[in-house]
Amino acid sequence: MKNILIIILIFFGACTLKSQSIRITVNEKTPEGVKPLANTKFEITLNDTIKTELTTGSDGILGKIALDPGVYKLLLVNNKFSHSETKDIVVSDKKLTAVTVICTPVAVQNHIKKKTK
Repeated sequence: MKNILIIILIFFGACTLKSQSIRITVNEKTPEGVKPLANTKFEITLNDTIKTELTTGSDGILGKIALDPGVYKLLLVNNKFSHSETKDIVVSDKKLTAVTVICTPVAVQNHIKKKTK
């Protein structure tokens, strides 16, 4: 009986431990304002080495990525949007770091550049 209790405590302790990670949310900059960017695939690069592809959900969330504690640079790439780079993302031990990235569609960005010239 004592062994079962110890196993249950270890199991629940392991399940409740938090691992460090980042949760990326992607928003789109439009002429009307900023809104969640839904169902869009991005190539994600962290510190120029960790690469993966993820697709945003209907709420603009790309998901969670488990990482070692440290400082990261995030690059999101999709050919319909300007590349979005976020530097100095600090991932702390046993913490979830929320990162929100705002992407500008290439057509909107080109329109803004022409307007300022």
